[in-house]
Amino acid sequence: QTCALPIYNIVLLFFAATFNLLISYFTAKMQYSKLPKIIVTVIDNLITHFYHVTPQTMRQYDGTYLNSRVNQDVTITAQFIYITLPKFIANIITILGVGVFLAAFNIRILGLFAIFISAYMLVYWVTRYYIFTTSMAVKETSAHYFADRNGIFTRYLAIKAKELLVPEQQKNKQLAQKMFGAMRGNFKWHYILSTSKISLSILFQTVFLIIGGVAVIQGHWQIGTFTIILQYFNILLGVVDNCFYVGSEFQDYQASQARSEERRVGKECRSRW
Repeated sequence: QTCALPIYNIVLLFFAATFNLLISYFTAKMQYSKLPKIIVTVIDNLITHFYHVTPQTMRQYDGTYLNSRVNQDVTITAQFIYITLPKFIANIITILGVGVFLAAFNIRILGLFAIFISAYMLVYWVTRYYIFTTSMAVKETSAHYFADRNGIFTRYLAIKAKELLVPEQQKNKQLAQKMFGAMRGNFKWHYILSTSKISLSILFQTVFLIIGGVAVIQGHWQIGTFTIILQYFNILLGVVDNCFYVGSEFQDYQASQARSEERRVGKECRSRW
């Protein structure tokens, strides 16, 4: 088992590196070549869709505000589907591959890691609703703020003629304060999630170092074996952390989809991907 460990280590690292290179190539090509075209096409299709709905449906939205929402939601949706999701799949495959290695070598280490993932999932489950609602608040308040600020420029002549600059700026500052408040709320829950993940990571690294140190002292593991297991354990910690970053990004994506449903274009939007 000890002799086969370095060979398995090399093979697993080779396949993991090759797969990650392919995912990196795909996401880079999408981000810098394909994604802008997809976003433009989807927005163009949505504009066509807007002109086929009833005027009563569209009258409730300010044009500048709707433009800001559409641009933001389509961009976030496209980035999640074509950039974030492939990276998430790569992380899952890495977890499965390294998990098989740990299970073959020492089932107790795999059990420790399973407890670690369960603790992560619990933290994410508790915070996900608040991340979703605060993300929605940030999107809404920022869309209103930038729509109002853009209106100050587009209504330049009317504002100047009626000497309305001061009240317009005051209204815009109030919208900015609402946006900053929503951002602080969103930051708080992201910070809680991030701090919890870091604390759990330190805790489980400490537990693993104690278990591995005792195993080396008692002669159950060699130093080289312990080093390899520690390497994979740290890889898994990093990959799981990336997965739960995707989880917070998924809540942002969900908020964009919810706003699309509110505009009654959710089905139309999803059909364009």
